[in-house]
Amino acid sequence: MEYDKIIGREIVILSGKIKRKLMENKNINDRQLSHSHSRILGYIVEHDKEDVFQRDIEKHFMTRRATISKIIKSLEEKKYIFRESVVSDGRLKKIIPTEKALNLYRYIHEDIAKKDLNLISGISEAEMKTFMSVLHKISKNLD
Repeated sequence: MEYDKIIGREIVILSGKIKRKLMENKNINDRQLSHSHSRILGYIVEHDKEDVFQRDIEKHFMTRRATISKIIKSLEEKKYIFRESVVSDGRLKKIIPTEKALNLYRYIHEDIAKKDLNLISGISEAEMKTFMSVLHKISKNLD
């Protein structure tokens, strides 16, 4: 079998399945948040003890400025975040989660943890170590 011809397709299929599973979370769907919205909101909440700026999110998710800007604007409109100017540079706006975001995050985080356990069910620690090693190598090949 020629793995170099199917690996990309298999990764795309697996990614789609994981996204669909994660989006089964009623707390996300009821609030009309996409998978990307929930991932970015999770990042903001997980880093709420430090200053988070749009460029940090762009770098972390390796996503274009326009895409992140659109998602941030949407999260702000839905009252999950607000932006606050930085004293040292008025052009910079740090992104801060609201109480609404913190409450939602708790449910999302619990659900993701359960689904992650399901993902690795029946996979040995050695297999996971090999999988993660190969996954990182594939990612590095794309850099």
